[in-house]
Amino acid sequence: MKCRVFKNLGFSLGFAIFGMSIILADDYTESEFSFLEGAGPWPPQIALDPVNRFMGNPKVIELGEYLFREKRLSRSGAVSCATCHDPENFYTDGLSLSVGVSDTRRNSPTVVNTTFQRWFGWDGSSDSLWSQSMRPILSEVEMNSDGAVLRGLYEDDDDFRLAFTEILSKAPETVDDEGIMVFTSKALASYQHTLISERSAFDRYRFAVINNTPIDRAEFPLEATAGAKLFFGSAKCALCHLGALFTNNEFASIGLPHIDNHGKVDKGRFSGITAVLSSPYNRLGAFSDDDSNQQSARTQYLRQRHDSFGEFKVPSLRGVVNTAPYMHDGSMLSLRDVVVHYSTINLDRIHSNGESLLKPLNLTESQISSLVAFLETL
Repeated sequence: MKCRVFKNLGFSLGFAIFGMSIILADDYTESEFSFLEGAGPWPPQIALDPVNRFMGNPKVIELGEYLFREKRLSRSGAVSCATCHDPENFYTDGLSLSVGVSDTRRNSPTVVNTTFQRWFGWDGSSDSLWSQSMRPILSEVEMNSDGAVLRGLYEDDDDFRLAFTEILSKAPETVDDEGIMVFTSKALASYQHTLISERSAFDRYRFAVINNTPIDRAEFPLEATAGAKLFFGSAKCALCHLGALFTNNEFASIGLPHIDNHGKVDKGRFSGITAVLSSPYNRLGAFSDDDSNQQSARTQYLRQRHDSFGEFKVPSLRGVVNTAPYMHDGSMLSLRDVVVHYSTINLDRIHSNGESLLKPLNLTESQISSLVAFLETL
């Protein structure tokens, strides 16, 4: 069933009225149009997370930005959050596997738009942005730090001491190491909460399709339109990469190896669930600022499942052109590599209790190029 058909109204009319060379002329089925329409508007409404009472506080956001770039958060004094999440590189590091105080086992995802997520980390080992911000601080291979190291920063640096005291109305000496660590993590999360990507070429294209208005093909070429129809249609990418964030915020096995660079099995979501449930910093713990526990249901009812073994987060595709290499292990260097993977995927390598959503797409070279062109507009 055809839902919307937009015919070419002519070169001269489009140029005269809109200063654009081509009038939009796309044909979507009802299902394709529904997925495209659901991929916006952008940005979504930005809600504060009640587990972090500092979110939205300008002073805490400013402190969080300074902390994000501060190498003294690490025990060695050589690693900051920005080491692996470089603001000049869409908050990634461009490496297949990130390097903190030593080699890590996973790729660093961008923290842009992270605030819209439900689970944090490739394995979902944290259930809030602030608890995720604590994870690299404590990690032996990332910052290898703790509350005592952070205390030294606030006690020895006059600017950090002043900010800490103004925000909490108490000196750092009066707060224990764990409290220092929790506050630091919440300040970091408050800053990351503000990192929202701008509207993209796709957003302007989506608006044009929905409102039957023209768009400049220099910004959204016909090849990208063909890719959009594949993405929202026959390739079925939008079954997992849906909505304005282009993700279902869940986890999937996509046929990648489970042995990491240290020669150990990476259990993915299976170990992530264990980590969330055992963490004193989860949404159910004493350090949550949500006294009502209204936002804790997804943690409260989380259960370990055997079929979560080898699953990793379905990432957002917003800004994906800026975040290479791809996958949790950084094994795919380009968007073309990613599309080819799904075109030729080996189903024998997918862990699934039942029928898998994934099937080899068997794309032509032209279709591969079209999907890549579309992804570049996000």
